[in-house]
Amino acid sequence: MALIECSGCGNTVSDKATACPHCGMPMAPAPGSSQPGNEGSNKNKWIIALAAMLVVMAVAGGFLGYNYYQQKQEAEKAKREKFVSDSIAQAMNDSLMQAALMEKQREDSIRITRELIVSAYTVKLNELDRMVDRKYETDFALKEYFLFDITQDGVPELWVKYGSCEADYELHVFTYADGKTRELYSDAAGHTGYAQGTDYILAVLGHMGYFQLKKISYDGKNVRAKVILDKTFGPDEDYPDVKEPYVPTADFSNTQMLSQFIK
Repeated sequence: MALIECSGCGNTVSDKATACPHCGMPMAPAPGSSQPGNEGSNKNKWIIALAAMLVVMAVAGGFLGYNYYQQKQEAEKAKREKFVSDSIAQAMNDSLMQAALMEKQREDSIRITRELIVSAYTVKLNELDRMVDRKYETDFALKEYFLFDITQDGVPELWVKYGSCEADYELHVFTYADGKTRELYSDAAGHTGYAQGTDYILAVLGHMGYFQLKKISYDGKNVRAKVILDKTFGPDEDYPDVKEPYVPTADFSNTQMLSQFIK
């Protein structure tokens, strides 16, 4: 410990005193003097503050880094999900377009096929019309037709009935194949009407008490007729009712039935 002079009263005072005991003047530390432990304490405070700041910075940096990583992961996930979603949507759109194109091609093919069928049947009706006129040499000959798919292949057959009178009517059945018509079946049709079943035609003959039912069907190769009822009825007896509806017919010159087939 050293003694120093108080600048206020001139008395001798210890250099450790913070104020003069005589006059109360605050004492300034002597030049070159220092308080033990104070410098180390300040240094420790700075170290602690620096460490705390580094910890805060590290935590903040970690949080920001983790947040950035999470955002990046979410962005990549969203990008992948969008890519998958867009790919699925594109695939579905392509599939729908392809399906629509195929459906249009199918419809066009069906329409073209039907137009060809109608054209071929129209030609056949015109040929038969001229043939009937030459054969019977009369303007009163019956010329009727109807359409029915007896082969169940989606192509209706052309059923024609013609003759000079009720007694000599003929039935001829034509189909369309390979760009032309060909005859599948023919039979006498005198006094006969035709009723339509699900996959067959009933030939209903009734004349002067005689009644006959023929079932005309397709066996996979040929159109055949089988008699399922053959009976003579007395004058007071009525012919049995036919449950199947009679088919509507049209004259050879009326192609409306053919036109409806195209639609």
